[in-house]
Amino acid sequence: MRRSSLAPYALLAALAGCGQVATLQDAAPDAFIADADTTPDAAVAGVVKVTVLDPNNGTPAVNVPVVFQNADGTVVLDGHSSGTGTAMATMLAGGSVSAVIPDGASAFQVLTVLGVVPGDDITLGNAARDQSNIGTFTITNIPVIYSGYTAYVYGPCGSVNIPANTTSVVLTLRNDCKDNTTDLLLVQTSGTTTYSLLKPNVMFRGNTTESVQGFDWNYDSAFTASVLGLPLDIDNANISRRTAPDYGYSDSSPFTVGQATGAVTLQAPQATTAYMNFSMGRANSQVLQLEKIAGQSHTYGVDATTMLPWISDVTGDLGANTIAWTEATAGTGDIMALGFNFKRATVQYNWIVFGPPSLSGLTLPTLPADAGGVNPVATDTLNQIFVYRLDQASTTGYDALRRDPFRAFNGAFGGQTETKLRLSLGAAGGLN
Repeated sequence: MRRSSLAPYALLAALAGCGQVATLQDAAPDAFIADADTTPDAAVAGVVKVTVLDPNNGTPAVNVPVVFQNADGTVVLDGHSSGTGTAMATMLAGGSVSAVIPDGASAFQVLTVLGVVPGDDITLGNAARDQSNIGTFTITNIPVIYSGYTAYVYGPCGSVNIPANTTSVVLTLRNDCKDNTTDLLLVQTSGTTTYSLLKPNVMFRGNTTESVQGFDWNYDSAFTASVLGLPLDIDNANISRRTAPDYGYSDSSPFTVGQATGAVTLQAPQATTAYMNFSMGRANSQVLQLEKIAGQSHTYGVDATTMLPWISDVTGDLGANTIAWTEATAGTGDIMALGFNFKRATVQYNWIVFGPPSLSGLTLPTLPADAGGVNPVATDTLNQIFVYRLDQASTTGYDALRRDPFRAFNGAFGGQTETKLRLSLGAAGGLN
């Protein structure tokens, strides 16, 4: 989810309804800092800025079409991103901003944020990740691995097997995943039995050594995960426990469907913090909950009735540029995202729209033809549609997430930082 192209341009446009002109040069440096406690007057125009990032490498997407529109569809600015991937316009509250990023001659990605307000400084895409190696990290004085057990060491960038009769192993660290203070975890398993060695708050830096002398294997008692309120019509339900957001030890188990309650046993190596992921699904719909818990806890319970509402019956009408879906209770959560892809002859189009939780259906903004002719037409072939609704424990409402919407969803698909988040997903064309 991101995008790209080439050179700077003069951001100079007559703004519908307000007779103002804005340029990158004359905007105040702090014009893009919105006061989170201020509700803007819908009749008062102000500056909205967007920075577009290339999906292939996270660098600024240069000279790509960017369109600012008021809520009534009026085009405020039909321009291109600058040499730093930015564009801006003065507009009324409640409008949208869209970027069209070509990917060679055969694909386009369109990114849209709805409900923007004056003062917004929006980032569309994920920033570049520095995946260069920063050196090795050696763990020494590892206690003897028990006969018949398989052992691994888990660091911030991945895991490495610990061969039998080995007292040291080497991890490779990268800039994008190094964590200066995180757990060092060693786990050995045989069947469903685990022993672990935890050294918390280890400083992970390249070309350094860490001894675990004085630490020994700890027997890990079973972890019981339970659920109540399971719908009887679901196709699947699953729960997992991880010892780290990305590269920790993970164990998972399905619940038996067709009954309202259930309990399963998981392997539970030591951790400072553990991460629980509960999900359940039925035809083309899924709901899930991610939650941090104390790493030494050996029980966890989920009430399936507290999940976000199911999103179902997702449909798209390319001729009308609309997406529709059904929910028992609309308006919950903090942000929505809608993604769909379609094909025209040999060209692939992927469009992602971020919007407020009040959405109960969507009509796509009609972008000018010179933005790439990306609006669907009835003769295009629709492939898939995804509708997401997300709720974060640490935030309340769309205002807190609109300015960096990709970041909001990253926690649901890796790198969890939230204490608790809930996600609901409905699809047309399959979930795969």
